[in-house]
Amino acid sequence: MNEIAVAWTLVKETYAPEDAVKLLLPDEEIIAAFKTVKDIAIFTDKRLIIKDSPTLAPKKVETYVLPYRTIQMWSGENGGLFLDSGSEVELWTTIGRIKIGLKKDIDLQKFEQLLSRVIIG
Repeated sequence: MNEIAVAWTLVKETYAPEDAVKLLLPDEEIIAAFKTVKDIAIFTDKRLIIKDSPTLAPKKVETYVLPYRTIQMWSGENGGLFLDSGSEVELWTTIGRIKIGLKKDIDLQKFEQLLSRVIIG
């Protein structure tokens, strides 16, 4: 599959809000949380949880859950030097590719270490 299934942009590292913590299993641990353009992305030791509000329906919240076992590989690309707006990571999964934009406050190497930790173990 070569299509982009979904795409998000992570803006900065943050803390998981209480309503997101309620989604966790009893033995699940939060590894990292990032503010997205509108909501939040939470990396646990078992899955990626994205809470997303559509632009045209700000009171509506969609929750996406990606178990790490569905990720087959990833790639990372830094923003370069000219007009550096951040980096980009693509996850190849069983449903297609997921594009994650990283604003320049998020270090690509540190983010890839996070992926290694949660996906490879």
